[in-house]
Amino acid sequence: MPRPRSRAKNRYLPDEPRPADPESLQLQHSLEVLKPIRAHRRLMAERRWRRERQALAQLHDRVQERQAEGERRRQSCQQRRGELAGEHQSRRISHESLEQWMGEEKQLLKSIEAIDRELHQLQQSLEEQEGRVEEAKRQAELQQREEERLMLFTQALEEES
Repeated sequence: MPRPRSRAKNRYLPDEPRPADPESLQLQHSLEVLKPIRAHRRLMAERRWRRERQALAQLHDRVQERQAEGERRRQSCQQRRGELAGEHQSRRISHESLEQWMGEEKQLLKSIEAIDRELHQLQQSLEEQEGRVEEAKRQAELQQREEERLMLFTQALEEES
C-alpha cells in the first residue's frame, strides 16, 4: 500500500509560476506611479522645513540685534542724562535750555519705546515662526513615513509575487 505523501515535502517544492493577475499588475503599476510623487512630496516638505528653520534663525538674529540696540540706547540715554545733569548742576537753567533738555530726553525715550515695541512684535513673530517650523517638521516626518510605507508595501507585494 502506498504511503501518503507528507506535507513537509511539498513545502520544499518550488512554486510554479503563477499567471499574472491583472489586479496585481494594476496595483504594481499604481505603486510605481506613486513612488516619484511620494518622493517629491517628501523633498518639498523637507525643503519647506529647512526654509522655516532658516527664517527662524534670521528672526533670532534680528531679536538679538534689536535687544542689543535697545540696550545701547538705554545706556546712551542714561549717559546723556548724566551729562545734561552735570552741565546744569548747581546752575540756573534757562527756560529754553530746560525745554531743549526735556526735548532730548523725550526723543531718547521715544526711540527706546519704539525698539521695545519692535522687540515685542519680533517676539510674537518668533513664536509664530516656531509654530511654522514645528508644523513643517511634522509634515516632513509624515511624508517620510508615507514614502517608507509605500516602499514596504511595494517590497511585500514583490515578495508575494
